[in-house]
Amino acid sequence: MSITFDRPRLEPNVTALLSRLRGRIRRYVVIEGVAATLATACALFWLCLAVDWLFEPAPAVRRGLLAFSALLTAGVFYQFVMRRLAVPLSDARLALLLERRFSFFDDSLLTAVELTQPDRALGEMTREMLENTLDEASRQADKVDVDQVFSRTPLTRAVGAAATLSTSLLLCLLVVPATLLFGVERLVGATNDPWPRSSRLLVPGFETGEKVVARGDEVELLVQADLAMPRVPEMVQVRYFTEDGARGRETMTRVGNPVVGQDAYQDFRHTFANVLSSLTLTVSGGDARVDNLKIRVVDSPTISEAVLICEYPAYMNRGPREVLVTSSVQVPVGTTITVRAKANKDLVRAQIDYPREDGSLQSEIVALPSAGDDLRTIDFRLPTFMADATLAFTLYDTDGIHNRKPFVVALSAVSDEPPQLSLQLRGIGSAITPLARLPLEGKITDDYGVASAAFQVAVDNAPPQQFPLAANVAGRSEFDVDEAYEVRDLALKPGQKLLFGAQASDAFHLVEGDQPHTASSERFQLDVVTPEGLRAMLESRELNLRQRFETIISEVIATRDSLSGTDNPPAKTTESETTAAPSPPTEGEEADKKEDANDAPLARLTVERARQNAEKNSQETAGVATAFDEIREELVNNRVDTEELRIRLKDRIADPLRAIVEQQFPDLDRRLQALHDAAPASHAASQKSALEQADALIVAMERVRDQMLELESFNEAIEMLRAIIDSEKELQEQVRQRQKQKVRDLLEDSE
Repeated sequence: MSITFDRPRLEPNVTALLSRLRGRIRRYVVIEGVAATLATACALFWLCLAVDWLFEPAPAVRRGLLAFSALLTAGVFYQFVMRRLAVPLSDARLALLLERRFSFFDDSLLTAVELTQPDRALGEMTREMLENTLDEASRQADKVDVDQVFSRTPLTRAVGAAATLSTSLLLCLLVVPATLLFGVERLVGATNDPWPRSSRLLVPGFETGEKVVARGDEVELLVQADLAMPRVPEMVQVRYFTEDGARGRETMTRVGNPVVGQDAYQDFRHTFANVLSSLTLTVSGGDARVDNLKIRVVDSPTISEAVLICEYPAYMNRGPREVLVTSSVQVPVGTTITVRAKANKDLVRAQIDYPREDGSLQSEIVALPSAGDDLRTIDFRLPTFMADATLAFTLYDTDGIHNRKPFVVALSAVSDEPPQLSLQLRGIGSAITPLARLPLEGKITDDYGVASAAFQVAVDNAPPQQFPLAANVAGRSEFDVDEAYEVRDLALKPGQKLLFGAQASDAFHLVEGDQPHTASSERFQLDVVTPEGLRAMLESRELNLRQRFETIISEVIATRDSLSGTDNPPAKTTESETTAAPSPPTEGEEADKKEDANDAPLARLTVERARQNAEKNSQETAGVATAFDEIREELVNNRVDTEELRIRLKDRIADPLRAIVEQQFPDLDRRLQALHDAAPASHAASQKSALEQADALIVAMERVRDQMLELESFNEAIEMLRAIIDSEKELQEQVRQRQKQKVRDLLEDSE
């Protein structure tokens, strides 16, 4: 059990030391905290003024900056003053501070303070030790200089900053009170007037802060420095950033050297090439600055689709049609055109430039919407279209943009052309009989429809006569002609000449007085002969054809003979024969080998020539067959044919010749090809096959030739019969003449 005595107390000088230190600490905290708060408030005030002067933000931004500054100042005051003053400064903490600062205490001060606390129980021995410690602490306390406890640097820094910033504020208030007051009014939102500057920049085209441009255009930025201001900047810069975050800075080009008092502005220019996305710009020069200039990029207006609504002239008998606009559109002359164009965006108007009839340029403005509420569709009606024209569409959209390159519609005037007649006589030569029929075949076309078509006939030098075609051609733009004209209706005599063709007219009629377009086909001049004369002419052609065919047969026979001379080329030497030891060849064997080596290429060349000759003979034979068909058609069309003659010409000559061309000549060509490609082992068989086909071909051709000779004999017999009939007619005429003479003689004798 411990004995309790009266507790010793700290010496008065120690208590005074601790109290003095506590007071000095609190004064230090208050002075430093207030100075820091004042410095912070002044610094933030100058910062707000600087931001406002440099950027001149919106009132809401300025008020936000002021509120943020007030909060930050309050935070500094709380951190440096309120929070520090709230910390309790007990004797033990103060003693610990002094012990750490002054080592000569040697823990005596801290021990004395702790053991003199009312909650500590002390024994006899502890009391004696405490008294000694108290005496030691009292002696050392007299040596303490409290000022050495504190570091003056933070306090000096805070007070210096506060004094400097406060002084700057006071000086500003004394020197430029109006400017300072104006800044305060801007910060609190009392005014929104801009800061007075020594330089002034104007940016034409950005009156609303935004300029709208077409995507891909070049944008020239013009900045004008006011020469009336005290300071004219030597350099102006533009800073920009794009929608995707890219940034850049450019120095603008100074343009010209204006004279103060004569010129109003110094111009600076910069061109943004190929602008594809929107830009935000800041222009600065001298102490002037223009922020938040925006270049908004939009699509350029253009025509996405255009059609022509064509109302054709009445004579065409066409209803209105829509024609899609391409690079060049052909339109009939006299058409009334409405251009219906659809834009890719809303428009306010469109300007259409087009040529007048006198060659001058006409401009017309179409305001939108032209009908209903559609701001994208343009309807433009062009007067009656008479000549080539180019329409240029300039579009103005709701963004204030117009297309730099007009949308062009090129219209090509297509004149109404006369009808086109492509006609030929079929089965008629250069001579006809008075009873002939003239088959005319081919095609008549017209761009907008034929009104009428007729045969055109002129006898000798008489004016042409018109005989309408049987087909109904009115309004048809294309039709096939296959009609025949009967010559017997003209009652022609042998020796006369007939000029024959066709004529067609369209329905062209644009204005009063217009006449239809008329066109004629090729004119065929025909000699009128007797039936006997025509037959004689055709028989002469038959004779020529037979002679020509006999020449073809001779060529085929010569080709066949050349094939019989293509011997079998030597067989290839086998491997066993090659490896066997050869015996020395004789001079005759060497000569035979050289001859055999030359025979193979010669044989192939002969076969190739035979194929070429066969192809030529086939085409010539087809021509002979066609010529005999034409002779037969002429006989029929001139009405001088007989059943026997038609059968001979077609069934015994023309058709067999055509069968030879279509069957036997191709078969010969196949066998010749096989002979050309044959291996030595099969050469003989291929040669034999080709010769057999050539022989069969010659037999077939000679059979047809015999029919030609028989026809010639038949014609000769007919000619002989014709001569007998002519002799009988001549004899009858002579008898008649003699009888008349006898009657005259009797009358003379009676007189």
